[in-house]
Amino acid sequence: MKDRKIKVVLVDVKKGTAESKVVADSLETYYKLLDCEAIDIAKRTIDGKEHDFIVDDNGLYNNKLVPSVINIDGKVQFVGNVIICNCDLEGIEQSLSSDEVKNILNRTIELHMPQSEQQDEVNSKMVIVD
Repeated sequence: MKDRKIKVVLVDVKKGTAESKVVADSLETYYKLLDCEAIDIAKRTIDGKEHDFIVDDNGLYNNKLVPSVINIDGKVQFVGNVIICNCDLEGIEQSLSSDEVKNILNRTIELHMPQSEQQDEVNSKMVIVD
C-alpha cells in the first residue's frame, strides 16, 4: 500500500527554516524529519485553531536545545524540529489547508542564539502559539 501524503509545516532548527511540505503520513517519515527515535504528539492552538505538533519525545534530553515553538508569553513549548498538521476525530493526522499553512508561517519569528560554551551559534525560526 502506498503511503498516504499530508501537507504539514516543518520547522527545521538545524536548517533554520519553517516551510510547507507534503510528506508521507508514517512513523518512519516523522522519525527522519525530526531526527529522533521516539515521537510525541501534542495539541496547541494558533489563532484559536487547534493543531497537532509532532515532536521528538526525548528532545529535552538533547545537549543542544534549540526552541522551535513558544507561546505568546515567550515560554518555550517545544525544542528541536517540529511537524505541525491537523488531526481528525479518530486521531489520524490530516493535511493543513493552504490558509492554515499561510497563517502558521505568518506566526514564525527569527531566532538568534549567540555561540556559548554549550552550543554553536543558532539562527533558526520559531512558531508562536496561543
